[in-house]
Amino acid sequence: MTQVRFEQRLQQVEDVAKRALAEPDAWDGLVRYLGDALHMQYGDRGLNQIMNNRALGDARVAGARDRIAPIITELVERAKKQGSVRQDFDQSDLIFLQVGLSAIMEQTREVSPELYRRYLVLMLDAIRADGDRTSHLRIGPLTVDQTHQAMTRDRR
Repeated sequence: MTQVRFEQRLQQVEDVAKRALAEPDAWDGLVRYLGDALHMQYGDRGLNQIMNNRALGDARVAGARDRIAPIITELVERAKKQGSVRQDFDQSDLIFLQVGLSAIMEQTREVSPELYRRYLVLMLDAIRADGDRTSHLRIGPLTVDQTHQAMTRDRR
């Protein structure tokens, strides 16, 4: 990924975070941020690798993190104030949800490209303040054979 393209993609991630923060309903903003950011990572394997690999583009990622982290923090704090997420939910939790979902995305890309969306819904249900509400899962789980295929795809 070229320097200019890399910077443009990081700016797009920042723009996604800003649009999410502009949502009047903090829950909708949080869902929008995760959905849009993951969609960007899914469509751009280079961005996904750089965002999740500490050894690549470290200085550029640090600069983007310094710009994006306060937006994510504010997004999470607004969601807590509005009562839509658990009070013990933290911006770092949101980051690690993204890391986990991007790993699922990468591991199952060839077997079930949309599977990460199933886990996104499960994770969103887990962070809701109203833990009794569950969402309908539009995407089914993998079969045992599909799971094996996804988990062993890098082996001979």
